[in-house]
This record gives sequence, C-alpha cells and structure tokens, in this order.
Amino acid sequence: MSFSVIVPQMNKRSTKGNIFHDIFWLMEVYSGLQFQYELFFNCNEVTGDSLSGSTRERSRPDTLITASGCTFLVGEDKLSSLTAALEDLRTKIRPLSSMFYGDLACILVYVAAGTNFQWVCIDKSGDIKKAGNCLSLSSTVGRSQFLLSVGYAYQLIMKMALSVPFVLGRRAMFTRENQGDREIAFYPGYVRKSIKNFQRFCDAWGTNIDLILRAYELGETCRFLPRICLIGDTAIHHNSYRVDIRPIGYSPVLGTEQDTRMLAQNVCEALSVLHEAGLVHRDIRLQNILQVSKEQFMLIDLETVAASPFRVPPGFKWFKEWSDATLEGAVYTPLSDMYQLGILLERRMRWESPAAKDFIRRLKTKQCSAAMALDDPWISNP
Repeated sequence: MSFSVIVPQMNKRSTKGNIFHDIFWLMEVYSGLQFQYELFFNCNEVTGDSLSGSTRERSRPDTLITASGCTFLVGEDKLSSLTAALEDLRTKIRPLSSMFYGDLACILVYVAAGTNFQWVCIDKSGDIKKAGNCLSLSSTVGRSQFLLSVGYAYQLIMKMALSVPFVLGRRAMFTRENQGDREIAFYPGYVRKSIKNFQRFCDAWGTNIDLILRAYELGETCRFLPRICLIGDTAIHHNSYRVDIRPIGYSPVLGTEQDTRMLAQNVCEALSVLHEAGLVHRDIRLQNILQVSKEQFMLIDLETVAASPFRVPPGFKWFKEWSDATLEGAVYTPLSDMYQLGILLERRMRWESPAAKDFIRRLKTKQCSAAMALDDPWISNP
C-alpha cells in the first residue's frame, strides 16, 4: 500500500523530524508492515524558545502523524525545557473524540528540549501522562533507545489506524484544507475557518459580516446550526476573516430512510430558525451538512447567508446547485432554500415510501415553509 509524506524544509537545528521520516521509510520498506499515513512538520521560522518555530496558542504542534483521518502522534520541540513543551501541548490538546477514535485508549505524544526526549500519551480525557523514561540524545545509549522507540511507534500507530471506526469525511486534528482564499483548520473540538480578501468575498456573494455573525449566534439556541466558540474571538484583520466554530462532525451516513428523515428534520429546524431571523442560507447541499451524532445533523457554511429575500443582481455568480427553478423570478426566498432541500433529498432517497415522496414533492413545488415542513406527516410521525 502506498503512503505519502509531506516534509517541508526544517530548521537545521532540528533533526528529530527528519529521523521520524527516515525510520518510518525504513519500516515501510524493510519491515513488511505497511499502512497509509502522512507526516507533517511545522516549518515556521524560529522565534522565542521554539525549536521548529513559534506557534500561536491553539495552533498545531510541531510534528504530526496522521492516518485513517485521525491524528495518532503529536510532538512539541522546545529550546528551554521539557516542562515548557508539555505546557505548550496542554494549550492545544483536548479530550479525544469517541466519534473519531472509538475505543482507542490514547494517542502518542513526544516532547523534546535540547538533547532530552520524552514519550508521553494523551488519554481519552485529554490528560497527558509520561510513557517511559526521559531519553538523553547526548549519549550513544540514549540515541539508540530513541531510534528503537520510533520503530515501535511506527508499529503502534499502524495498529491504532486499523482499530479506529470508519468515519466518512473525518479530518485529522491539526490538519488544514485550502480552497483558494479560504482555509479550514481542524482542531480538537472545533474548526477554524479563515477567508482572505474578505470584502471581495462578501461583495461577490452578497453577504456581510453582520449577517454571518447573526447566523452563527442563532447556533447558541439551535443545535442544528454551528456556533462560535468565543464571540469575541471572531475578527477581521487586514481584510481577513477568521472564526472558530463547533461542534465538529463528519459526512452524513444515510443508510436508511430513518437516517434521511432525521437529516431532513434537522435541516428544516435549522432553516426555520434562519428564516425566522430574516436570513436565507442559499447553498443547501449535502456537502454543507455534517453529522454530529447518530441522530443529529447540522447545517454549516453560514458564510453563504444573505438577507431575505435576496434579489439576485445582474452578473451574480450562481451557487453550484442553483437552477432557474430555484429562484422566484430574480429573487431567492426562503422557499428557494426548501426547494434546494427537496432536490437534495430526491437525489439521496433510495426508498419507495409514499410519505417521503409526497414530502419531496411539496418541497420542490414550494408549497411549504420550513416551519410547515416540520409538521409534515413524514417528518413529524417517524
């Protein structure tokens, strides 16, 4: 099985990351034990007492090893002391999500300072505990023990990757995805969304920061909408937007009609709240719905909201799933959101339930609002 390794240029004073890369490559080639993983290094410039580069609070650690959409090893390098490295890690680590990690008891961590190296682990509650003795890399014995322990770490991470439950759309914590001016960074328990050239984004999509924040504030009372971790932490600096939102989720798994019914009910709840607040979402599609638990789905990507009704200006670039039938003339209304939901359900529905078909028909013909949809027999009488 193939693997990919992402290795940005490291500071010359830090060789531990290169050793992880080299030993993992040797294990891949010669041990007969193979699995798909990614190895990331923080390559910021060195400032303060960080060996690999200073990072803002709650940013990612210096070393990451991910597999199966999960992070199984994190590492922190400091120039000062192991204690400083441990304290830095504690600002970045949260309890392990059972949704992502299943019954896995812990993940691996290392802290390093100068020539001292210490393996530790993070348990389900987020507590950090030492695993073994501190290794001194200034001695031949210590270096040998370190090299051997990295080989053992490879084997342990492989077993961890094979033991976690399959979760569609899972993203490893501390990793990032970039889409043009937009970046999504995944952290323990929350997601950080950033948009560069934010005013250009707002002008292009007919929205503004006040509407977006109003939508996120609704998540405080509606569990089917995301919410901001700290309202005061949302900021626009130098025309760049950043927001930390929670909870985290994964791509919806619609195995039965009941799963689809639950998704439809939760999205209708979210839309009812948005519409009542004078907002329309405008981009209702499966990619903008997360599954938080077996019975909870969440409508995300609130940066697309607009004031209702939204009059489409000349030259406006339509959202991906729009069609002529989506709009009412040149206006996007709350019923347009419901129409989009109907199209989504029609494409995903694989069952012959007459009640489900009638519900979808009512959505596509714009016969019911979100509030009315919640009283539909298919939704209200599972």
